[in-house]
Amino acid sequence: APYLFGNTGLGDLSLPELTDFLTGHQAGVSVGVDDNGASLSGSAVPGDLEILFQLVNKKLNAPRRDAAAETSFLKQVEESLKNQQDLPQQVYQNEIQRILNGGAPRSKPVTADRIGEVAPDKAAQFYSDFFRGGAGYTFTITGDVDEAVLKPLVETYLASLPAGKETPVKD
Repeated sequence: APYLFGNTGLGDLSLPELTDFLTGHQAGVSVGVDDNGASLSGSAVPGDLEILFQLVNKKLNAPRRDAAAETSFLKQVEESLKNQQDLPQQVYQNEIQRILNGGAPRSKPVTADRIGEVAPDKAAQFYSDFFRGGAGYTFTITGDVDEAVLKPLVETYLASLPAGKETPVKD
């Protein structure tokens, strides 16, 4: 879900529009999901701090849905996986992963054959469940930041996030 919706744009902006918007700025945010939960990380130069907070705010809202971009991204991933599937090192890596994880569904390697299992609607629901609002997140801000500049940005872009719900940890 984070990879899929990281390639559809953000908020009202398509991916090309977002790329144009960020041209000349040094700010970026990424989200991820692993066995330990969801994470969000970003960075910016001091002059682009507000853009960073805008990006964080948008990432913690519903994903941007764009059927054409979703289909295009999944097709690109499928083609890339087809090109890799016969490489000895990829076959070896997939087999090691399968053996080490006992074939657990969450640890199966993504292959060209499996990419068709991705359901964008389910991915959007998953994304919304994990990233909607600020509940459960601890925001740590480090670097060369003037507290007088930071406070209104936190109040505007983080405090305004919907509370959402914390997702309990499930084994």
